Amino acid sequence: MANPTVGRIVWYHPSPDDPGPDPHSAPLAAIIAFVWSPVLINIVVFDTNGKPYSKTSVPLFDLETAPDRPFGFAEWPVYGV
Repeated sequence: MANPTVGRIVWYHPSPDDPGPDPHSAPLAAIIAFVWSPVLINIVVFDTNGKPYSKTSVPLFDLETAPDRPFGFAEWPVYGV
């Protein structure tokens, strides 16, 4: 898994208490604002209308190594799909 750094783009899967879309919908665009560790980050999330909101201490998962993930997590985008 890549190391997270400030300014990188991730996909955010909202939790049920997040504003906006159903957590079972497509992931939302987010930018890393702070890195706590390789698997814990703070992000700025953009809802489906482009309105930003912040999330702190968000787990960052790799799709291939962590198939069972709770909602309210980030993952690296899949390119070339």
